[in-house]
Amino acid sequence: MVFEVLSANLLFAKMSKCCFGRTQIEYLGLLISGQGHFAIISRPLTKLLKKGAFSWSEKASLAFDELKNAMIRAPVLGLPDFSVPFIIEVDASGTGIGAVLMQNHKAIAFLIKP
Repeated sequence: MVFEVLSANLLFAKMSKCCFGRTQIEYLGLLISGQGHFAIISRPLTKLLKKGAFSWSEKASLAFDELKNAMIRAPVLGLPDFSVPFIIEVDASGTGIGAVLMQNHKAIAFLIKP
């Protein structure tokens, strides 16, 4: 977990899991950079986050499908190597949970539960 709540009003970042000032990062086997490939694709979805601007459209549906395809197309799920440590990344909200099992910066398995 990157953030940890230590009391009702405080939120702390675990510095060993944070990256600042980088021009690119690797996430789920994808290289995400400032060149904006994912930002350009997701622009119609990002616009929905503005206050009072949420109105699902055909552009949003196309962007969602294109982004989804870009995410599932790039990294091919790898086979587990039991001699190498596994990493589990988990994210949860009030409405769902998602997790990915990784080895050597490559996804081995995904879990998404609404």
